[in-house]
Amino acid sequence: MSEETEKSALERISEILISEGVEFIVVGGQAEWLFGSPRATFDIDSLFQLRAIKKIQSEQNL
Repeated sequence: MSEETEKSALERISEILISEGVEFIVVGGQAEWLFGSPRATFDIDSLFQLRAIKKIQSEQNL
C-alpha cells in the first residue's frame, strides 16, 4: 500500500469507534492538525464513553 493511500492511526481508530457506534472527540495536537494547525504530533488524544468501550471489549472477548 502506498504512503498516499495508507490510513493514519487516527483514521483507523476513528473508523472502528464509528462502526461500533461510540461517540468520541479528538483533542490535543491531532485536533489542531485536523483544523489546519502546522503543529506536528504523533500521539492521539481522544475522549469517549467508557461504557461503550467496555461493551466492545465484552463483545469481542478482549
